[in-house]
Amino acid sequence: MVMKILFVDVSEFLGGDQKNFIDLCSYLIGRESVEIAAAVNTGPVMDALQARGIQTYPLNRRFVQTRKRGLLSKTASLFRSKAPISQAIYDFAPDIVHANTYHAAKMIPSLPARRLLFWQVSNLRLSRSDTLAMAKRCARIIAGATAFDEFFGEVLPSAYCGRVRIIRNGIDTKVYKPSDKAVARKAFDLPLDVPIIGLVADLIPWKRHGFFLEVAKVILQQNPKVHFVIAGRSYSAEYVRYEKTFRDQLSSFVAPEQMHWIQTVNNSEVLLPAFDVFMHTAFGESSGRAVCEAMAMQIPVIAFESGAIRDLITHGKDGILLRTDDANEFAREALQLLANPGQAVALAFAARESMIKTCSMEDLCTRMIGEYKSAIDAERTFKT
Repeated sequence: MVMKILFVDVSEFLGGDQKNFIDLCSYLIGRESVEIAAAVNTGPVMDALQARGIQTYPLNRRFVQTRKRGLLSKTASLFRSKAPISQAIYDFAPDIVHANTYHAAKMIPSLPARRLLFWQVSNLRLSRSDTLAMAKRCARIIAGATAFDEFFGEVLPSAYCGRVRIIRNGIDTKVYKPSDKAVARKAFDLPLDVPIIGLVADLIPWKRHGFFLEVAKVILQQNPKVHFVIAGRSYSAEYVRYEKTFRDQLSSFVAPEQMHWIQTVNNSEVLLPAFDVFMHTAFGESSGRAVCEAMAMQIPVIAFESGAIRDLITHGKDGILLRTDDANEFAREALQLLANPGQAVALAFAARESMIKTCSMEDLCTRMIGEYKSAIDAERTFKT
């Protein structure tokens, strides 16, 4: 039996959630048991999928209705005309529609019989009412971190909790691997002979770019040679006020020539080797894709012990986890890694080994195919 899976994502940007599902599609496409396609907006997400040979349906092009002859033509026409996503579902006829985010899941219309909805949840900040309403529609709720067990346990009735599956996102360690530091720095016009501490995070409030700036100020007081990189772009009109605050903080930074803001990085694997230390300042992270990338590329990571990050890092073994919201503590750990390259190398080496062992794309694909099959089998048994 070949299972047909239609992925849906509505982002205009290539963020962590989009990278995760593109990687999953790339590994699923060669499997005999599945046929996949994706309904996405035109832009970088679609470009990345098409470059991997994945069939796509555009969501942000104007729908042009076409005539269809036959007994069910009127019903089909009504279904197709609702929205581009309805047309994609009609044309591809999937067994499962796999929505990559909450916003994507909201776009999915009521599905015809024997078609199931999977929801890839990646937001620990959803309201109770939104979470419950979406959970009622789903055959499976896929989450990438154990933090969601706690989240769903608080907001969902036990009957719906049974639909939740914790399946860790994979990372392609063939792409994200140790690379030449000098080459990366030259590519982004960064200095070659100074320590660099970096953050990769789009301008979203819970990523806490202002906290990174605070840490940087403390570090410069003790090591004035350090440079810093913030790689992140404007993410949504919803966060205009946050972006304005960040720009104001950046303009008043004590050493502007040592703070580099790189606003467009779709291929983070090109930039990450430039860093001596990767600092993740988000609190309550839902995914931690950037952390996985840095660990796979053998870069020592300092992060908050919260959300998905608790699943990724073992403190003192393959990274540094901090529980306190204290810029001085973050600065102290970063300075210690810069002053003790042996410790930094040991953490970085262990980090890559951890990613290879626990975030295998093969394991992810095997588990997802198993969930697709079990959901389809259960539906067919129930309908029989």
